[in-house]
Amino acid sequence: MRIPGLVSCAPSGRRPVITPPPPHLSLETGHRTLDTPLQRPRHVHGLVGFDAVADLDVVKVGDLEAALHAAADFLHIILEALERIQGQVLLQHRAFADQPILVAPLHDAVGDHAAGDVAVLADLDDLADFQVPVVLFSGGEPLIRPDIFDLIEYAAKKKMRAVVSTNGTLITGDTAARLKDAGISYAGISLDGLEGTNDRFRGVKGAFAQSLQGVRNCLKNGVKVGLRFTITQHNFQDVTGIFDLLENERIPRVCFYHLVYAGRGNKLVKDCLSHEQTRAVVDLIIDRTRQIHEAGKAVEVLTVDNHTDGPYVYMRLLKENPVRAANVLELLKMNGGNNSGVGIGCVSWDGAVHPDQFWRHYSPGNVKDRPFSKIWTDPSDELLPKLRDRKKFLKGRCAACKWLDICNGNFRVRAEAVTGDIWAPEPDCYLTDREIGL
Repeated sequence: MRIPGLVSCAPSGRRPVITPPPPHLSLETGHRTLDTPLQRPRHVHGLVGFDAVADLDVVKVGDLEAALHAAADFLHIILEALERIQGQVLLQHRAFADQPILVAPLHDAVGDHAAGDVAVLADLDDLADFQVPVVLFSGGEPLIRPDIFDLIEYAAKKKMRAVVSTNGTLITGDTAARLKDAGISYAGISLDGLEGTNDRFRGVKGAFAQSLQGVRNCLKNGVKVGLRFTITQHNFQDVTGIFDLLENERIPRVCFYHLVYAGRGNKLVKDCLSHEQTRAVVDLIIDRTRQIHEAGKAVEVLTVDNHTDGPYVYMRLLKENPVRAANVLELLKMNGGNNSGVGIGCVSWDGAVHPDQFWRHYSPGNVKDRPFSKIWTDPSDELLPKLRDRKKFLKGRCAACKWLDICNGNFRVRAEAVTGDIWAPEPDCYLTDREIGL
């Protein structure tokens, strides 16, 4: 939702469906991922639902970096990926609106690039036939793949919005021009803070400057570009500076991601903000977004991966602008909250399909054995039908919460990581018992 211009984009939920409509897909290719979102409600002026993108230009689609934050140690995963998926293509997919978002990786092409290309195109064909509206290429680093521009062009010709999620360091002026010519719809460039913070995290001095130059090259060549920033204990103090950077560089979009921990990533719980810190950061994002729009600057600001943001912003807006709050509430209801396993899916580098890009420890099937569309619509899976009808399984605060229709139980992988129970209350819900109606 926007206040005004504030957008929250995240895995968004939809009404439960046993045979979901076309999802948003992401394809990973060794060092890169292809991700695609589904159709979303069209823009309602000045308002966008949290965990939804009403003015759907592009949506956050789980690139590997986000999965790394959520699923495991960064360096370990990168090294493992370099060893195992060199030359492969991974397709990830996410969807927004009435259709599921999926991530679907392509076939293993190590040592046989031609065969890999055929597999990738076959996966793209399946996604297009499944009416996936957006494909996001990420990784790893998608721009390392030599034929990335061909894949983007192919996806675009299939009437899917082609999106890339990258660290931006390889986006020269020529690369930006080639992305534009290939039909890219959006480039999301990841920063982990301002220069000092980012370079410490990346382990490379000068990484921030190279990423920023990539942003500038996109802007010069007419490629819509935005920043991706995952908020942790190590960088939340840089949020104000990121807003300054947006204004100074005239960057039209930023996505602030809440940390999602899952699987081995449960070690990252200590890196999450406290509930009090999260409220303060969300308030800061709202305040700075309002200031930017009151100054007449059109910037899209999104919060991602914590569906608590929706009711929190609504309650604040209810005090400040009741008329707009009523419209926002309708958008939130339309969006429906978390969409993992419904409108969001993932396909790993090895072809394994997952309920979302964080849920790498469970898979209902592999695209090397059957198409993503068949896996996603198979009613016999033990988990996906429950995720699509989750309200009857939720426990504790989530089950009793008055915002359940808006949040849909948030991220089940976080609950599982902390408690071992998929249906336990969301640990990163920062609303008080009173605020949720208890």
